[in-house]
Order: sequence, then C-alpha cells, then structure tokens
Amino acid sequence: MGKNGQYWLTVIAAFCLSANAALSSTAMGYFIVPVTAEFGYSRAEFSLFMSFMALATMIALPFVGRMTDKLGFRKVVLIGCLWSMVGFAALSFCTSLISFYVAATFLGLMCVAFSTVVAGSIISKWFAARKGFFLGIVMASTGISGTIISLILPTFIPAYGWRNAFLLLAGCTLILSLPALIFLKNKPEDLGLKPYGYVEETKKQSTATAAQADLKLSQVIFSPKFIGLYIAFVLLTIPAAGFTRQMPAFLAGIGKSPLEVGSLMSVFLIALIFAKILMGALNDAIGLIKSVAVVLLLYLISFALLPINSSFALVAVAFALMSSGGGAVGVYPPLITSEAFGQKNFATIYSALYTSTTVGTIIGTPLWGWIYDATGSYNPGIIATIPLIVVVFAIVFFSTRVRKPDARNISA
Repeated sequence: MGKNGQYWLTVIAAFCLSANAALSSTAMGYFIVPVTAEFGYSRAEFSLFMSFMALATMIALPFVGRMTDKLGFRKVVLIGCLWSMVGFAALSFCTSLISFYVAATFLGLMCVAFSTVVAGSIISKWFAARKGFFLGIVMASTGISGTIISLILPTFIPAYGWRNAFLLLAGCTLILSLPALIFLKNKPEDLGLKPYGYVEETKKQSTATAAQADLKLSQVIFSPKFIGLYIAFVLLTIPAAGFTRQMPAFLAGIGKSPLEVGSLMSVFLIALIFAKILMGALNDAIGLIKSVAVVLLLYLISFALLPINSSFALVAVAFALMSSGGGAVGVYPPLITSEAFGQKNFATIYSALYTSTTVGTIIGTPLWGWIYDATGSYNPGIIATIPLIVVVFAIVFFSTRVRKPDARNISA
C-alpha cells in the first residue's frame, strides 16, 4: 500500500471511532418511551441516567487522555471498545432505576473518551497539513451515524424490544471500532512516515510550544490560556447543546406542524454534517482565528434571525446557519488545543479541555428550559446569546495570544 493509502486508512479509522459517539448520545433518547412504559418510571427519573453518563464522561476524560498519551491509540481503542460493549450489554439487563444509573455511569467512563477524543488526537498526530479539513470529515461522522441510528431504532425497538436494541448498539460499537483495531498505527513514524504535509517549517512552529512541553499538567490546566479557552467553550456549548435540545419545542411553540418540525430539524442535521467539513477546510485556508470569526459570525446571525418572524423559509435559513455553532463545538477544541499547546501530551490536554463541552451541556440544557418556564418564550435566551457569542470570540482571540510560560522558570 502506498503511503497516501495509510493516511486515508487513518482517516477512515478515526471517522468510524468518532461515529461511536452517536451511539451513546443520539440513540439514548429512543429508549425513554419504551423503558418508562414498561417500568412505570417518570421520564424525568429515567432521563437522569443520561446525566449520570455525562458526569462520568466529564470525570473520566482527562484520565483517558493521559492514558492515550502513555499507552497509544490502539490499546485505548481496544479497552474502550470492550468497556463500551459491556456497558451497553449491562443496560440491556437492567431491571431497576438504580441499575440503569449504575450501568450508564459505567458506560459513560469510556464511551466518549475512546471515540471523539481519540479520533481528534489521531488527526492531530497524523496530519500537519489540511488538519482542519480531515478533522471536519472525522467529526461529521457523528451526524451521519446519528442520522442512521435515528432511522433504525424507531422501527427496531417496537419489533425486537429495547433490550435487544442495547445489544445492537454493543454490536455497532464493535463494528465501528474494527477499522482502528486493524489499520491504525499510533504514529506515522511507526511506518517510517512523517505526518501528512510535514515540512521543515513544522519544526519552527513546534519550537513555539517547546517550553510548554516540560510543564506539568496542573500548570497547563491552571494557566490563563487554558482557563480562558475552557470558559469560552462552556459558554459556546450552553446555546450549542442547550438550545439544540429545545429546538423541537421552540418550533412547536411558534406554530410549526409536526411535519414542519421534522423538516426543519432535518435541515439543521444535514447542514451540521457539511458545516463540520467546511469549517475544517476554512481553518486550513485562512487560519484558526479568522475561521473562528467567520463561523461565530454565522452563528450570531442565526440567532439574530429567529426573533424577526416565524416564516418557514427564515427559520430554515437560521437553522442551517445555526449548524455552525454545533459544528464548532466538535471541530475547534482539537484545533485550538494544537494551536495553543502543541503536540506534546496532546490527548491529555485536549481531553481536559473537552470536558468544557460536558459542563456547558449540563448547564445549558436545564437553563433553556428555565428561560421558557420563567418567561413563556425562548426569545430572551435567543437575544442574550448574541452578545454571548461576541464574548466567546473575544476570549478565544486573547487566550490564543497569551504568552506561553517559560519552562525554565518553573521548578520541577
């Protein structure tokens, strides 16, 4: 196989790994109705299992990131695949609310970390050029797999039961992990290759982050740069995750029929797939900060359009543009981590930064519901999001320009 073939095999492996994330996110919503109907739980009680999963993910991410740096990709993928399969299987045998909480917590410890975080780390290590484009392709997999699973589960569960549906997800985890287990190498140097697009100038770029290489993880995490970026991604995820989960309710509230709701949500999901690829390519073409500015401007415009009127065409345009925010949460954390902190201990730092999206989701999901309950409308939150996006860009802009600490001035 030619060397270019190995790069593409690596992209395919990372694509499939990232697709695993939809199995523990998009798919979970389809179990609420059948499980609550069988056991008599309230939807709020049962839905807590997803909160336990999210909290477990947030706690585990930094540890799995460090494990990835130490053990390499393939070992972590193997551990994560087996762990997630056991977690899905455990959910299929649950008979009490507590057992659902325990099984979901177990699943959450690895299901996201070995998929999304490892996939982003793979691209960062294997690609020096066109990193944004390939990362966009990889992150688009979650939208594709989420769409496919959304077509399968609504008919599979009534026909074969929710317990078998959890086992189906376990099988999907294995299938999606196989390309990485078979073809993935920990680094291009293992095959006598350099990262795709590697040139001598890469060495000059890497010296800019050489001082950071010897810093302890705690020193990186408590640096102004890391804290600023963490806050920015929490703030961005509050609308990107929180409002996204309220979109069907928002559409129903402005008088859209069930058919129109489905059509508009399809516009958003399809646009999200392409948005991730396009923003990755945009990053390669004009640079990180300029591409972030363009993407966040589109996101700002999407919220500015919604209060104007509720026509189908205008809402469709707004939802298409809104995909830029959802895509940014997936595409930009690894790109910004690479730009701000370099490649040394990348997975460890990236996974720690990525917990910000979980924090934003935990805050944003109930916050948007509270806004509606308190005001009878989503418009106050929509309007408040506009200046919030400006704040996010300002934080990213200044955080990426904070001078890196000199390792020589830090004691061991």
